[in-house]
Amino acid sequence: MLREIYAANLATLARAPGFCIQLGIRLYRIPSGIFPFADDPTGVPLLEEIENGLATIGRGADALGVCLVMHPNQFVVLNSESGAVVANSLRILAMHGRIALENDESRYDAEEILAICKDAGVPMVFDAHHHVCFRQLDSYEHPSIAEFTAAAARTWPDPAWQLVHIANGRDALTDRRHADDITVMPSAYARAPWIEVEAKGKEQAIARLQREWLVNLR
Repeated sequence: MLREIYAANLATLARAPGFCIQLGIRLYRIPSGIFPFADDPTGVPLLEEIENGLATIGRGADALGVCLVMHPNQFVVLNSESGAVVANSLRILAMHGRIALENDESRYDAEEILAICKDAGVPMVFDAHHHVCFRQLDSYEHPSIAEFTAAAARTWPDPAWQLVHIANGRDALTDRRHADDITVMPSAYARAPWIEVEAKGKEQAIARLQREWLVNLR
């Protein structure tokens, strides 16, 4: 049954880059649970069986100019007081491969994550919505957003790879819950090479940004 799930999800993943190109989207976030038990001895052999298929998808996405990313689930907590949680987090991250760290909305300020990324030599994914929520800011145009967008770019081996996140609060600017659409964008993001949209509306939210925000940058 697990092998069938892997095969079906691999086939779905193979269609994703082409679907993105049809909609003018150049970044696709692969669901972290696409291959269940991939970080467990149960799933590792099955993941190895589809290795060539995954490589083919990766090459195809690259040829189309589509960037593929993954985001670990909420159970990845490297600073947990539970040794079991930390061990499980490490297994999940090993399955994901290359690591980057993101500022969050309640525990780790962008300044703290930036310092960790510099010390550890890993890229920082700056999230403007998390930053606004953490500091209770009243605008995406606060100077610190431009500052951290630029500073985070310098943590990437190649600034052209920089990835940032954007979401809007559902009921208010500092609402941690994500809205369906993105109606407010930081002007600093005009200089970001890759923007990952975290909106409940998914591709519909991206289409709105293409019509109402991206067109004004060209």
